[in-house]
Amino acid sequence: MIKPPGQPIQKIAIVVVVTIVLLSLSNSLLVPFALGMTDEKVQELRGHIHDGIGIVYSVKNLHKGDTLFVSMNQIDGNLDPLLGILKEQTDRSILRNEAMSVLNQGRINLIEAFDRVADNHFAAWDDDSGDGYNAMLEYQVPADGTYFLFAGSMFTNQYIYTLDPHFTSGSFDLLIGLNTPVAMTEQKPAQGDEIATIDSTYYKLLPHIQLLELGLSDGNNFTFYYLRKLQPGETFSARLESDNGQPLPAMFLSDTAGKPLLFAESDGRAVTLSYKNEGADADLLLSIDGSGIMPMVEEQKYRLILGINTASGMKDVTEDQGEPIVRTTSHVDIGLSIDQIVNVDQQNETFSVVASLQLIWQEPELAFSPVTCNCSVKKMQLSDLVSLAAEKKLILPEITIFNQQGKRWSQNDIVFLDSSGKVAYKERFTTTLQAPDFDFQNYPFDRQLFKVRIDLNVPIEIFSFKEIENPTQPLGEELGEEEWTVTKHFSTIEEIPFDNNLKKSRFTRTIEVRRHLNFYIFRIFLPLFLIISISWVIFFLKDYGRQLEVASGNLLVFVAFNFAISDDLPRLGYLTLLDRIINTSFGCSALVVLISVFQKRLEAKGQMELAHRIDTAVLTFYPLVYLSMIVIEYFLLTR
Repeated sequence: MIKPPGQPIQKIAIVVVVTIVLLSLSNSLLVPFALGMTDEKVQELRGHIHDGIGIVYSVKNLHKGDTLFVSMNQIDGNLDPLLGILKEQTDRSILRNEAMSVLNQGRINLIEAFDRVADNHFAAWDDDSGDGYNAMLEYQVPADGTYFLFAGSMFTNQYIYTLDPHFTSGSFDLLIGLNTPVAMTEQKPAQGDEIATIDSTYYKLLPHIQLLELGLSDGNNFTFYYLRKLQPGETFSARLESDNGQPLPAMFLSDTAGKPLLFAESDGRAVTLSYKNEGADADLLLSIDGSGIMPMVEEQKYRLILGINTASGMKDVTEDQGEPIVRTTSHVDIGLSIDQIVNVDQQNETFSVVASLQLIWQEPELAFSPVTCNCSVKKMQLSDLVSLAAEKKLILPEITIFNQQGKRWSQNDIVFLDSSGKVAYKERFTTTLQAPDFDFQNYPFDRQLFKVRIDLNVPIEIFSFKEIENPTQPLGEELGEEEWTVTKHFSTIEEIPFDNNLKKSRFTRTIEVRRHLNFYIFRIFLPLFLIISISWVIFFLKDYGRQLEVASGNLLVFVAFNFAISDDLPRLGYLTLLDRIINTSFGCSALVVLISVFQKRLEAKGQMELAHRIDTAVLTFYPLVYLSMIVIEYFLLTR
């Protein structure tokens, strides 16, 4: 029997297919087994590290021959990621504390010192093997068991001009691959597998308690507290108690924009609230309003208990625990240099200044990684900083020049933001300032105070001024105002009333000046002395007709002199010392004319002896009386 010609070909094809399938199965089963890579998983985690206190993850059920591929990438802040496989389970803050003790020793090789600390704690670790400052680690598992993965941060120099090392902070993305290098290549998306979990032994929501005393009155019936940032999952609690059963004020929680989030409830003995943060990091304000219990005969005392992650109630709390909950006031270092003082308007009591202003403060939320811009300091405009702060919902230390009149013309302004979050704002400006403190009663022997008052438009609970130590050149070498000479200058910082019975910070730069007197001596006092001298020496003439003519002419000269200097004198609502001197001199000149007329009448009546006696009296007492009146007026005004 003859077989069809196609059967051998079909059998061959079947054999080939079966062989290929068997080879594929062997590759998928035998090769991984031979390499120890029996399981492939990928997991992505996110977290936040503050000041070098890292996070410990437990990686369980690893087998000998498994390979961990881990990458840690910075998301925000100035975080410089650090990865390590701990030799043994340990507290997440031990490494940071040990490293800080090394960093604070100074005069050592910080890099080598940190390497020794890391080698002591880690079986394997990495700092910068990823892109930029990001960390990337590959670890071959030596034995079956549970391993502990540490995600932390490296230190950086806080300032670029001095050595001041601090640990970095910020959010990160952690990608873990088990037996697959996805964490290294990022060619494969995370699959949602669970490889690592936060080690609950050392990652707990730590309790914090803070006790405060406060008083409310009719004149001070509102206060608020700017709270530390509330992390996701944390619970904030507050309890307000009265000392002697007095009425309880209202208490509510709001965000920094003022939107109320929760109002406290009262049980008659205390008002309490509890708020759990289910979202992202939150900045909160706790407000206490006593307007509903007015009037108050006397100040009411209350006890405020604040807690984070504490047991409910907090009724029997007697002492603080953990870290403070109320944020401490952030200091804004201020420096003001007065370069020029011009256009001093004595009549309108204003003056203009050309000044340079510098504000420096720390805002950790604005910290960044130098890798993102290949720089350690960012330069930006003020509008850019305002936009950045609005995006991150931050409060900026806005200022107002309190005695500014009209608008301030800014010649230039610039903002420098370094990677640690330190902000430096610099501005050179020209503006006209009011000077209600001008006092011209002693003019031209007066001393005036030129003041520049700068206010912070936020309560002192958030920001307060602090003067920059050793400010460079607080006054320009050439102030540009030739009429004045500076006798001294100083600055003060004070607290002044703000909205809702709160207070704000005010910085005042005061310059004390006195006038140059050469102009007044040679243009006013010397001519005035000559006029008065002439009105005195005419009594030596003994010719009363000629004496009357000279006295009358001298009086007209005095009137003309008064008109000539009138434009140089300030027009005020009160008399100055110079006004009084001029009036006294004018009165004396007019009196001389009257005496000369009287003597002329005596001569006409033949009473020459009496006229001569008047000459003698005037020559003797006229200068004494005139000088005595001037001295009395001077001391009455300058005492």
